[in-house]
Amino acid sequence: MPGLTTRVRIGIAMNVRETPSPHYALAHVALRKVCRQNPVKFFGIIVVMPPPANICEAHFVGIILKSESNPETPPEEIDFAYMVLEKGLDPESKTERTVLCNWSGDVHENHGNGPNATPEDFACALEDRL
Repeated sequence: MPGLTTRVRIGIAMNVRETPSPHYALAHVALRKVCRQNPVKFFGIIVVMPPPANICEAHFVGIILKSESNPETPPEEIDFAYMVLEKGLDPESKTERTVLCNWSGDVHENHGNGPNATPEDFACALEDRL
């Protein structure tokens, strides 16, 4: 992605890469950066990503405003939840699954098995988490 300088090291059981795919970088880095610099001015949005090809790439990104804001509110004072439904791999059966994750600051938190990869099921999972 042009202008993207953040490098992420991703370690997956059988797949390690030094640089994220553009798909991963958009869902896990670029959109979060935009949210921090220009906080969302609406309650929430679900971003439908292109179908993920690799483990850890996102099916959907959910961005939910958690605090009141106005144009004068500094971006660092606006709280938002940043949830991701990732393509995953079950470690035991080696079958595909979804994984519900969130970013809290610069910390990626894995919440285990996620819902079916539909916007409706992802929206329900967001409501259950928030």
